[in-house]
Amino acid sequence: MVKGGTENGAPLSSNCEGQTEFDLDADGSLRFYILDAYEEAFGASMGTIYLFGKVKMGDTYKSCSVVVKNIQRCVYAIPNDSVFPSHELITLEQEVKDSKLSPESFRGKLHEMASNLKNEISQQLLQLNVSSYSMALVKRNYAFERPDVPVGEQYVLKINYPFKDPPLPEDLKGESFSAVLGSNTSALELFILKRKIMGPSWLKISNFSTNSPSQRVSWCKFEVTVESPKVITVLVSEEKVVHPPAVVTAINLKTIVNEKQNISEIVSASVLCFHNAKIDVPMPGPERKRSGILSHFTVVRNPEGTGYPIGWKKEVADRNSKNGCSVLSFENSERALLNRLFLELNKLDSDVLVGHNISGFDLDVLLQRAQACKVLSSMWSKIGRLKRSSMPKLKGNTNYGSGATLGIMSCIAGRLLCDTDLCSRDLLKQVSYSLTDLSKTQLNRDRKEISPNDIPKMFQSSKTLVELIECGETDAWLSMELMFHLSVLPLTLQLTNISGNLWGKTLQGARAQRIEYYLLHTFHSKKYILPDKNSQRMKEIKSSKRRMNHGPEGHNVDELDADLALENDPSKDNKAKKGPAYAGGLVLEPKKGLYDKYVLLLDFNSLYPSIIQEYNICFTTIPRSEDGVPRLPSSQTPGILPKLMEHLVSIRKSVKLKMAKETGLKYWELDIRQQAIKLTANSMYGCLGFSNSRFYAKPLAELITLQGREILQRTVDLVQNHLNLEVIYGDTDSIMIHSGLDDIEEVKAIKTKVIQEVNKKYRCLKIDCDGIYKRMLLLRKKKYAAVKLQFKDGKTCEDIERKGVDMVRRDWSLLSKEIGDLCLSKILCGGSCEDVVEAIHSELMKIKEEMRNGKVALEKYVITKALTKSPEAYPDSKSQPHVQVALRMRQRGYKEGFNAKDTVPYIICYEQGNTSSASSAGIGERARHPDEVKSEDSRWLVDIDYYLAQQIHPVVSRLCAEIQGTSPERLAECLGLDPSKYRSRSNDATGSDPSTALLFATSDEERYKSCEPLALACPNCSAAFNCPSITSSVYASISKKSETEESDSTFWLKLQCPKCEPEGSTGRISPAMISNQVKRQIDGFVSMYYKGIMMCDDESCKHTTRIPNFRLLGDRERGTVCPNYPNCNGTLLRKYTEADLYKQLSYFCHILDTQCNLEKMDVGVRIQVEKALTKTRPAVQAAASMARSIRDRCAYGWLQLTDIAI
Repeated sequence: MVKGGTENGAPLSSNCEGQTEFDLDADGSLRFYILDAYEEAFGASMGTIYLFGKVKMGDTYKSCSVVVKNIQRCVYAIPNDSVFPSHELITLEQEVKDSKLSPESFRGKLHEMASNLKNEISQQLLQLNVSSYSMALVKRNYAFERPDVPVGEQYVLKINYPFKDPPLPEDLKGESFSAVLGSNTSALELFILKRKIMGPSWLKISNFSTNSPSQRVSWCKFEVTVESPKVITVLVSEEKVVHPPAVVTAINLKTIVNEKQNISEIVSASVLCFHNAKIDVPMPGPERKRSGILSHFTVVRNPEGTGYPIGWKKEVADRNSKNGCSVLSFENSERALLNRLFLELNKLDSDVLVGHNISGFDLDVLLQRAQACKVLSSMWSKIGRLKRSSMPKLKGNTNYGSGATLGIMSCIAGRLLCDTDLCSRDLLKQVSYSLTDLSKTQLNRDRKEISPNDIPKMFQSSKTLVELIECGETDAWLSMELMFHLSVLPLTLQLTNISGNLWGKTLQGARAQRIEYYLLHTFHSKKYILPDKNSQRMKEIKSSKRRMNHGPEGHNVDELDADLALENDPSKDNKAKKGPAYAGGLVLEPKKGLYDKYVLLLDFNSLYPSIIQEYNICFTTIPRSEDGVPRLPSSQTPGILPKLMEHLVSIRKSVKLKMAKETGLKYWELDIRQQAIKLTANSMYGCLGFSNSRFYAKPLAELITLQGREILQRTVDLVQNHLNLEVIYGDTDSIMIHSGLDDIEEVKAIKTKVIQEVNKKYRCLKIDCDGIYKRMLLLRKKKYAAVKLQFKDGKTCEDIERKGVDMVRRDWSLLSKEIGDLCLSKILCGGSCEDVVEAIHSELMKIKEEMRNGKVALEKYVITKALTKSPEAYPDSKSQPHVQVALRMRQRGYKEGFNAKDTVPYIICYEQGNTSSASSAGIGERARHPDEVKSEDSRWLVDIDYYLAQQIHPVVSRLCAEIQGTSPERLAECLGLDPSKYRSRSNDATGSDPSTALLFATSDEERYKSCEPLALACPNCSAAFNCPSITSSVYASISKKSETEESDSTFWLKLQCPKCEPEGSTGRISPAMISNQVKRQIDGFVSMYYKGIMMCDDESCKHTTRIPNFRLLGDRERGTVCPNYPNCNGTLLRKYTEADLYKQLSYFCHILDTQCNLEKMDVGVRIQVEKALTKTRPAVQAAASMARSIRDRCAYGWLQLTDIAI
């Protein structure tokens, strides 16, 4: 081991593996550029961290690892009020201030006062067998959410002891202290915060030891050890920071499925290496294509039971000879392939590993197969930079979009992982994030896909085997190109440098952790005790306290809606989603309709970050109370959060000013920096509202959203009451103003006036124009489409903007999107209502004919839906078409493309020659992958009726909801569907309210046609028979109008069972029997109503439940969202409504009414009917009275005048 540093003024150096030693500064210190860091969370290595990065060696940069030892825990014990009485402290501090007491004496008195506290902590440490520790009284601030820790500045006891000793319990309390904080803080976090390391940067290591090859714990070219973290400092250079280039390696595996074990096995591994990638600035295409900086290598092995084609050895030799080096190798076993791959990766000494879905597929398969093939740890550990003796647990808790498991990240420690699948989801909005689709949309390249089932056949000839190899190399190149195209490295580097977290975490999409570290650095630098992480034990303790305080239902659980959370909560897997913990942004009720005059869209720039600045909202300024939303701070001293926001805003402004003066590559570089600053600032509020964040502060988040609602409402009042303009919609941070004008210049003048009037009321809040719309179709909350004016180079152009409408969702077919866009263009074209309606109707009839005649391309029927978890994890997989397709394709060997996060394409079909299957089989059973439908032996045909009813009609009917002259029935008729099925969805006045059926029906038969009949049972023969209305049956009996129903019509006159009547009086039904049987039937209907059965109105779903989903979605009422959302967009409707119950009760009252319709009869017949009813009335009086009393108790029949009072 060779020492580094300064000895007698001369720098020390040595040789390492025959190479020249890395460069040292004049004082013997080492400059080290940190890329990644790792620590063992358990075991003997606790307290030791491993830094990985680059050191300079001449004109090049080589990999180096730094082993940092002897990091100590830093725990703070919070003393009780009795330890440091406030009056005594004030007196002592005043004496020090007046020079009556020396600082040394003051410290001595403090230690005397804290003697009991120190003794108690010492006892706790001795119980944990901690032999070496130090304690010191320090002054620290606290401003966070733990109620057992006093807010403000105070003296606390700081305890340091080695990480090899167990931590103090995080819920520990004692007689002299109320809490301990920092007991579970990791060594790596302490190192980053105390050394002030803000992401990848140059560090200065002043005293170190160089490890010889036999002593190394890493695969890096160089390795040094430091005995104390204090010898490492951030290098502050007056010159511009030069970031070393990185070695970036893309990996792509081709696998087959072992059908016996149902596992993937590797047959080909392709590696593409970029040797000098710039990490701080974008790299244009020509620079990337320079010769000498790209290399590639592929290793293949023949599947079991197959051999290599004739002449394959010569083919390999020729390819290697042509390239001047070994670019292709072949092996005879998977174990040999893996060994060769790990050796090549180690030679490349990569800093970054790239791949598409490399986190979820390639690395997992690679390590699983290394374990199964018993590859030595000295080989498989070369996938990372840390030598290992045993493989960690690879499986773990992973969520949608959460990146690789902890086990995989542990294996590749020292190398950064760039998954272009994760990055593209974070940076792009696409229907599908497959490599095929991204290559087409982003790189304009076509990608060839090879089925795992076809791979064994490709070993039959050299041509097809070369095709397989080239396919793997192309996929590796595409993922590398996608990384460069999206500028992933420079953007994530900027984000990491701003936040001060680990670059690897930023690449994996850890947005919450990024903001956490930004706040940790800030508060730590200002001597604040930082909030602890929510460990599993503390979560259980809090959960039990909530159950004790609020009952078993846990209604007071503090959880935020998904829109407020930064990322998925791992603890929520397979659990019901909880509602929002507090009110979010204000969403105004839209004034629906088609607007043909100019509409202005104004929105506040970064509303929530601006509110934090405007009202000085911070942990340090807002006093928290147990009840209600806290008040705005009275202090004018800026808090830490407002200062951070102001700092970020000012930096971004300066960057944007520089951008205005730059072009080309420099402009691109600055744009990336301003994007990173914007992302950081806008994510700050989310950290306050994310319940799993260490800085979760519901009172602050609630106060911010409250101010947001009030600001929006005040803005609406200002625009409407003072400027006399019409606000037609508002949502959280924006308002839409209907100008009522056709002149664009007048509209611009109104825009300027509104902006001036609003902005002069605020210091930091700024409203600006986000769009001018020439025509707008406003459908409902968060759903509109409009013709937006774009002003470019002095010219005005028009573009259709869609928000929330069905066409922008991913789970609709291309056909439905095209027809929706077509109808939208007709609606927004500016023509008359009659012309628009006629054009839409004719287009629908035309597309119906084209679909029936097979003139629509198969690709247009493809529907896509994303898997939110593994297909096997869906409990209701049979009702989910995309899940059924994924399961079927996985059984056929297609593992890639059918896992969690993947988008699955499918077509709804029916089996040829079995048209009944289209109606009898479920939608999940009829879903087929496009490849299954295209295959030559396919028996599946597209279900045209399904697409007309479920893909086209819903889209068009929603767009036309506010258009006069058409209706869902008419649209259904144009599509060749049964119009009667869509009458209930009509927007006509008589159809919007169920009660109108009782008010406007032309006859009793029409009014009560959907009601259940009154059925009475005979006590003698037990036969049941339906009873008609008393007055109508008596009238029919007297007038002889109903000979066929003569026996039924005479029942109310004789009160005898029609079947038992010939036998005498045995079938007579008493008044009590009638009343009891009527009551029993009414009870059945009431019970049916209170069961609360709900059914989804989506024909393809029809989900039935008694448990409503209380998730809030758009403008839907709470409890109406289908539990299958987002796989179903339907609405839950009650199967038996209060209107149905009221109508049924009214029908029974109608049947038993002996007075109704008498005035409509002729005088002669009426006298006879009344005479006959004198015998019937007493028999039914009790039943009629009972039915009326129950009906009158039904709230549906009552009108509260207070509800309509003005």
